[in-house]
Amino acid sequence: MAQRLAGLAGQVFDVVVIGGGINGASAAREAALAGYSVLLVERGDYGSGSTSRSSRLLHCGLRYLAPGGPMSAFLLRPKRLAQALRTVRRSMRTRAELVGELGGRLRPVTMQLPIYSDGPYRPWQLDAAFTLLKGLGEGGVPLDYRRLPAAQALEELPFAPFLRDRDRLLSVAVYTEYQFDWPERLAVDLALELQRLGAAAFNYTAVTDFTAEGEGWRVTLADESATGGGGRARADVRCRALLNFAGPWIDEVNDAAEARVRRTVDVTKGAHVVVRLPEAFRGQGLMAMTSDGHPFYCFPWRDAHFFGPTETAYDGDRDRVRASDGDIEQLLGLAGRELPGLFVERRHILYSWAGLRPLTHDPGTFMGLRNRTLHDLGPVGGPPFLALTNGSLGAHRSTGRDVLAALGRRLAPSGPPRRGGGLAKTGPLAAELGPSEWLRIARDEQVVHLGDLLWARSGKVWDVGHGSALARSLAALVGSTLGWEQERQDREVELYLDEVRNLL
Repeated sequence: MAQRLAGLAGQVFDVVVIGGGINGASAAREAALAGYSVLLVERGDYGSGSTSRSSRLLHCGLRYLAPGGPMSAFLLRPKRLAQALRTVRRSMRTRAELVGELGGRLRPVTMQLPIYSDGPYRPWQLDAAFTLLKGLGEGGVPLDYRRLPAAQALEELPFAPFLRDRDRLLSVAVYTEYQFDWPERLAVDLALELQRLGAAAFNYTAVTDFTAEGEGWRVTLADESATGGGGRARADVRCRALLNFAGPWIDEVNDAAEARVRRTVDVTKGAHVVVRLPEAFRGQGLMAMTSDGHPFYCFPWRDAHFFGPTETAYDGDRDRVRASDGDIEQLLGLAGRELPGLFVERRHILYSWAGLRPLTHDPGTFMGLRNRTLHDLGPVGGPPFLALTNGSLGAHRSTGRDVLAALGRRLAPSGPPRRGGGLAKTGPLAAELGPSEWLRIARDEQVVHLGDLLWARSGKVWDVGHGSALARSLAALVGSTLGWEQERQDREVELYLDEVRNLL
């Protein structure tokens, strides 16, 4: 890594993107395809922040048609309805695009949404909402919507017999959603495609300072790959435009650089717990509306299910986020309320995880605004400096295109457009990897630590055992390829096991 940073010293790029999560990598890819020279840097591994800790859902847009109160709220606020319809159209367009292109990276889930006599919405409203979704959809990816009366649902649907208040159950809406299978792998693939396009992408590389100089920026990079506490190699590069896509760490990056820009982020935490349900629930999910009007999910995950997410304001250590006892009790309480027949208790939890959501800071709004915002933070008349808040996993493609459009209004690319090769439709599932494939990944996919193999490269960390039993033999297998002596192998194993203990 030190040699690679030394090779970067003095280079000039059109664009430097800070943050290698799904949105930063997508924006960098769009810029590279358009002909910009691009450098993408990520302080950790690609996709290791919010991308890897989300609920992993590709929403069809149904939630945007719920105004958070009676449906008449849309009639009283027509601008809000217009915004909701635009968002739904974008969601359905993105859904069709990603399902068509990513194939096995997305898994279909049969969702069930119970409708109660005392609930916030009537059966006809769900029918109307799905008719609207179908009308706004593009690409022919079906929603498979149907609505079963209560008696039929109790006979045919796995969740229905375990629901609360079955005497007030009117019907159950059934439809298809999609789920990303370990989206951090997608962030890795976007970074690797960047390199194939002739751009530069570096993980374990932090931005420690940036300063406007003339018509561009001077950016100081630091090597974050060392495990032994040695000094960090540094290099300065220059760019014509700077994009801060560091998610929950946007303000920290700006503060460290003394950028003197306004606060952009309010951070919330979302926690999840994983349990194993009976075989009949495989591939089946549940969406319920809580008493405060927020959606609550039970979603299939590998050979188990997760409940979540919570959403609470967060001001703790952003590098060590985990589900607290309070989060777990809240999720168990919600599961007990919505699915009392399952009798889910703490002893049933296989593991938990939590992630951070970078909402848009607003002094008058508790926990921030939920609209995706592209901030222009650059000095007046100075070089472009953009930052993104509340970017979502499902909308990363459209976010990348929107960022490119904003960039194009400020800066022309220095080169001609490039043609991308596209991403593979299926990633390497950990259960199928043999020694030769592990070695190829270690050699070709910017692996710095053992955890890179077990998290983003294979998703093995999300299995019930988190790949812990594999850690030592895998470190020995790839050790010669990565230049690890026995001491380094042992240290990598301990680092990985410590990471699992602290984050899951």
